[in-house]
Amino acid sequence: MIKLEIRVLPIERKRVEFAQTLDSIKNDLQEHCSNIIVTKEENMFIFKMDFKSENKLSEILQCKEFSILSGAIRSLSEESEITIRDTEGIKKWSDIDKVRMEYLKNKQNQIITK
Repeated sequence: MIKLEIRVLPIERKRVEFAQTLDSIKNDLQEHCSNIIVTKEENMFIFKMDFKSENKLSEILQCKEFSILSGAIRSLSEESEITIRDTEGIKKWSDIDKVRMEYLKNKQNQIITK
């Protein structure tokens, strides 16, 4: 099981807009993972997604809805933290776009070298 957790602190005056974006894409994101939970703790939104395989995680990192989420985080948040827990351990990023670039690139390099 692979776990993706995204913690987002939206800009205070943009919280409603951020929440609306989440509502519009949450069901579509659900199609790519085995479980998704979105909670709000104080002023922070927390996404927890579970994946049965690295392929499923790669799918979501490349899907349209994740691009929308990425754009919302970039433009509507003060800070974010992204954590992936997989068979290789725990990796953390503060920039959601770097997750896609670095994680997908690392996984692709591992496939090529095997």
